[in-house]
Amino acid sequence: MFSRATLEQINQRIANDILARLDLDEIRRSDIAVIGKVQAAVEHGLNGYLEWIARQLLPDTCDEDRLVSSSWLNRGLVPTAASFAVGSLTVTGQLGVVIPAGTVWQRVDGQQYASNAEVAITSVPQAVAVTAKVAGLAANATAGTGVVLVSPVIGVQSAALVAAGGLANGSDAEKIDSFRARVVSAWGQTAHGGADFDYVAWAKAVPGVTRVWVKPNWSGLGTVGVFFVRDGDAPIFPDPAEIAAVQSAIDLVRPVTAAVSVLSPVAKAVNFNIQLTPATAEVKAAVQASLAALFLRDAAPGATVLISRIREAISQATGESDHVLNAPTANITTQPGEMATLGSFTWS
Repeated sequence: MFSRATLEQINQRIANDILARLDLDEIRRSDIAVIGKVQAAVEHGLNGYLEWIARQLLPDTCDEDRLVSSSWLNRGLVPTAASFAVGSLTVTGQLGVVIPAGTVWQRVDGQQYASNAEVAITSVPQAVAVTAKVAGLAANATAGTGVVLVSPVIGVQSAALVAAGGLANGSDAEKIDSFRARVVSAWGQTAHGGADFDYVAWAKAVPGVTRVWVKPNWSGLGTVGVFFVRDGDAPIFPDPAEIAAVQSAIDLVRPVTAAVSVLSPVAKAVNFNIQLTPATAEVKAAVQASLAALFLRDAAPGATVLISRIREAISQATGESDHVLNAPTANITTQPGEMATLGSFTWS
């Protein structure tokens, strides 16, 4: 293994070479000593450049711009782009009034949504399909969220509400660490035309998808069940439109003989009753965060979350000195397609 020399080590080696070759006892404050230090600095810089070049050869160490731009290095993968939140607003106005395409409503935090097409009010309230003007997770909104018109439309009330189903499908651009992990995985798992990990890679190429589980022979021979969640969303379980997006992406690349069903896990809420010492707000929050991290690691469709792991997670929470776990009292088991998730917390 090659160990890169420090600048001080290079300086000393060059000084020793000069002393040996010129048969000198001392070179301090001499011209040749200055030349030796300059040469050492050049060598040190070249070594640094060579070290940088070596890092660019591997996907787990190369620079971000090279990872994204080099099709040889990234195996043809690209970072998933940010996606726009979509949904409908319920708008009140006079019958017959036409709401122009591109009409903009704004949320209290500044997020804006534009109507997809011209809509005539034929009932009150009237549903108006909208798309966020800026892509990203922050534009998602729950049903009932209030918005107001940016510019008045005659005959239309300024205030509107997000319709049932909310504004969804918005996701942030993929972070470089997530993309790097996908690339490294692609190098270690070459596409096999329908292996388990192929479906994982195909699903994760859809914006917002973070975890994927593949179930061979899900509903019979030749069938494949693909379950996924979107950890950036709340809730993490995908809606029908998000499921359809993954289904469409996989249908483009799956083996022609495979019958693939893309599904959302069914949530199994686990409610907690914990006697905690000390029972401060900070420690409670730490316990919840520790349990959330555990469920992120261990929960999966059909998987069991061990009660011992739950107790361990509580004990590892910052500030916790003692606890009694009153509920749950046994391992959390799930049916195929069912996935354990955090429920309510009661502190006794």
